Amino acid sequence: MKARSLLPILLLVLLTLGSASIQAAVVFYSDRASWEAAAGGGVGDIVDNMNSGTYTAAALNRGSYVITGEAYGFFPNGNPVNAIDGSGYLRLFLDATNDTTFTFASPIQAFGFDVHPDGTNLVGPTVLVAFDGSPATTYTLPTSNVNGFRGFISDTSLTSFTLTSTQDALHGVDNLEAYTAAVPEPSRALLLLLGGITCLFRRRRGVCSC
Repeated sequence: MKARSLLPILLLVLLTLGSASIQAAVVFYSDRASWEAAAGGGVGDIVDNMNSGTYTAAALNRGSYVITGEAYGFFPNGNPVNAIDGSGYLRLFLDATNDTTFTFASPIQAFGFDVHPDGTNLVGPTVLVAFDGSPATTYTLPTSNVNGFRGFISDTSLTSFTLTSTQDALHGVDNLEAYTAAVPEPSRALLLLLGGITCLFRRRRGVCSC
């Protein structure tokens, strides 16, 4: 088979491999230590204890990321509702029409935070998580007065995640941590295929002995 006739087949395989690589797989963690170890170890590149901050109706600019949507702002130390670690926290209200989006200045690949439900959420509502606007995974709030951790690792980078719920899901979010995305390395299959295409063209010109 001539190189020219092989080219469409090789390009089709290349596109298939490339499209498969962008399908994000998400791993969920309920323990911060396990999540940190899997995400890269040590402390994340972005850490926010959310102990203080200025709330605005338009957005909460946290420097390395911005929060928009139904965020009630940073409640002070000692507030009895949604207190996670005895310090300030971010309070969110989610339902079928209200969501909250966290948008990062640099791509990330893993993020996690502590959560505490509102006292009225006794059933543990399910929160829907979207990556860059596309549904990706879910988490369930713990029952009333129980703290928890929710961490996620994606095999593709993202710049934003959005939280929403079909139920009332008033809850506190604290101690956000994120790991920036490493530059992905091309897969071995892609490298071999690219090398094969290059070699076919070089053989046609008589400059390759592959």
